[in-house]
Amino acid sequence: MRGRRRGGAARAPDPVAPTRAAGLGGGAGAQTGGAGPPEPTEGQRRSLLATWGGAIRARVARALRRPAGARASGEVWLTLTVDRQGALLAVWVSGPSGNAALDRAALDAVRRAGRFPPAPAALDGASHVFDLPVR
Repeated sequence: MRGRRRGGAARAPDPVAPTRAAGLGGGAGAQTGGAGPPEPTEGQRRSLLATWGGAIRARVARALRRPAGARASGEVWLTLTVDRQGALLAVWVSGPSGNAALDRAALDAVRRAGRFPPAPAALDGASHVFDLPVR
């Protein structure tokens, strides 16, 4: 599963670090003027995204109801935008399976999954984008 921060280009497990000028907008201390907790290292960020993305993927997998005839074949790639509280902001098919019924079932599973787990506290950003394979 790959995840990236909205507006950034990070992926888990192979993220590309988002670029941000030092001292400009970002950390927890930026809003309070104090020295907030240190931002996670890129490796920690990658791990947090992978763990959170895995929980999202598991919830979608539990909600999936495969259509008849699509049992063993096909993989749909969905792109999801999830906010920090776990609310689904957007979902679309980014890599169709070639089976319209399976593509619809994957979209339905995401919507049926309900609210996702919230983002780990150490992750910054208002929302994150995940590329999710549904098999």
